[in-house]
Amino acid sequence: MGRIEIEDFSSKDISRIFIAGSIKEAESVEDILNQNGIDYAISLEPYVRMFFGTERNGIAFYVLSGQKLFCRELLSSRGLVLGLTMEDET
Repeated sequence: MGRIEIEDFSSKDISRIFIAGSIKEAESVEDILNQNGIDYAISLEPYVRMFFGTERNGIAFYVLSGQKLFCRELLSSRGLVLGLTMEDET
């Protein structure tokens, strides 16, 4: 299915897997998740990247919690490591 509204996950256990700091990075994450048939939702959220040390808005990606490890490994294997979130926040 691909991208869905975050409200469609409201009754499900979800995990944030990635925060993209740019549109290009977000498009790369979307392409990878879509190619692998992963349902995901996005949300605009504040974040701090240690390298720059300032708070900015980024695009957070959420998936079903049962898919979080697979998705994180998938993104990491494609070189998308800077925005990976390892915490189990929902």
